[in-house]
Amino acid sequence: MPIMSTQPVTTNTGQLFFNSSTTISKIIFISCMILCLTLFISPATALFMGLVIAQFTGHPYLQYNHKATTLLLQVSVIGLGFGMNVHSAMQAGKEGILFTIASITGTLVLGTFNGQMVKY
Repeated sequence: MPIMSTQPVTTNTGQLFFNSSTTISKIIFISCMILCLTLFISPATALFMGLVIAQFTGHPYLQYNHKATTLLLQVSVIGLGFGMNVHSAMQAGKEGILFTIASITGTLVLGTFNGQMVKY
């Protein structure tokens, strides 16, 4: 009787549960991507759907992941900048400067105190 391994079998794309072909994985990936770009899916649902799909089929475009992530992050930051009102941002900065200074100082003091407590 052969000895069964308890380790999950993964492929080079990282797929875990569903041993599908690369073509099926690409079709599922592109279909879900198009569905997530519509107004019918909320961002939280899209994130959850991405986690589930990644566990079942893996990432069929893993070689492009770094470039796509970098580009999407840059576009998102620019989009956030376009959505801001300069006057509102300046007003929030004036009102929040004392809160920012107090929270940073408090974090440093508490971190130092906790570090001293753990040290001894």
